[in-house]
Amino acid sequence: MQVSEKKTFNLLRSSVTHLEDFCNEIFYEIFEFLDFYHIYEAFSKLNSRFTNLVNGSNISIRFNLSKTSKSAFQHHYEHMIIRNEYRIKLLYISNPLIIDYVFSSSILSKLIHLENLNLHNIHSKYIEELLMYLICMPNLSSLTINCPNNLTNKNFIFQQIFLLPVLKYCKLSFEETDKSDSLSVATTKHSSIEQLTIIGKVNVNEFITILSYIPQIRRLSVSNIYESSKYQTKKFNPIVLNHLTHVYLNMKDVNFDNFESIIKNMSHQIQVLYISTKNDELFTTANHWQELIVSHLPNLRIFDIQHRYSSHKMNHLTYNDFFKQQNFSFWFQRKWFFNYDIYNHEGENQIIIYSTNPYRYE
Repeated sequence: MQVSEKKTFNLLRSSVTHLEDFCNEIFYEIFEFLDFYHIYEAFSKLNSRFTNLVNGSNISIRFNLSKTSKSAFQHHYEHMIIRNEYRIKLLYISNPLIIDYVFSSSILSKLIHLENLNLHNIHSKYIEELLMYLICMPNLSSLTINCPNNLTNKNFIFQQIFLLPVLKYCKLSFEETDKSDSLSVATTKHSSIEQLTIIGKVNVNEFITILSYIPQIRRLSVSNIYESSKYQTKKFNPIVLNHLTHVYLNMKDVNFDNFESIIKNMSHQIQVLYISTKNDELFTTANHWQELIVSHLPNLRIFDIQHRYSSHKMNHLTYNDFFKQQNFSFWFQRKWFFNYDIYNHEGENQIIIYSTNPYRYE
């Protein structure tokens, strides 16, 4: 190679940026987007610099083990988890066999700096033990629990979760529950939760009581609120929820009067309201909705309703009446429009009234 060619080659080589040229701060930012298993496998054995970088205390460790086998988890546990217990910030597990191993080895008791815990397919027999561990996690801000079998005493579980000091996000999924003790209304101790999702059955009285625990709530979603003939819906004092802006409620056999009472005592800050209801014909009275929205939901931007009923349960009100009684200027101004469908289910006519474009009003 000629001298001039060597100079050109060296010049080109010196102008190329290599991975090793990045400062540690850039790698820390890259690692924020990666699971620790991938960081460990890719970087820990490159050279002494990366070994020290991976093992350094500046990295927040996240383990997403949602698709991990039990044998692979045992390898992670021996080579990565045990050595870094104090640095683990996120843990996501969905394999029931791994969850069994986690509770048999008391791993959770050592993860005192955990901030985000996501457990799918956790058996109800572990829930009370889990609650004991959660109390010892002072930094836990996000909690997701999916329990595929019957819970025992779900209201006790709610009460314990509401005691977690810095919890902001909580999602609970469960099947039908065994009989639970009643949940007392909160008086002095309140939760820091700002976003709560409950996928499971909650009766109206339980729902009202839950609201008393969460004054900081911003987004609320409950998949199955029902009204039981065994219990009379209790009257309650106004619950101040000044931060609540997004509400998603799926209600079964809850009458409009009880729903209206809850909304009136919730918050005037609600911007998004999605509700799914059944049977009570008052939900199809457009004038009632207009009065409720004008008086108690002045900031509502998105109104999404879906109401179902059986035709034999209707009295004088037909599905056409919902459209005939509307003050069209009110609904047109907000560009909230509705439609209905009729279909046959098991030999019975079913009618559904629903929003066609609930997202336009600004």
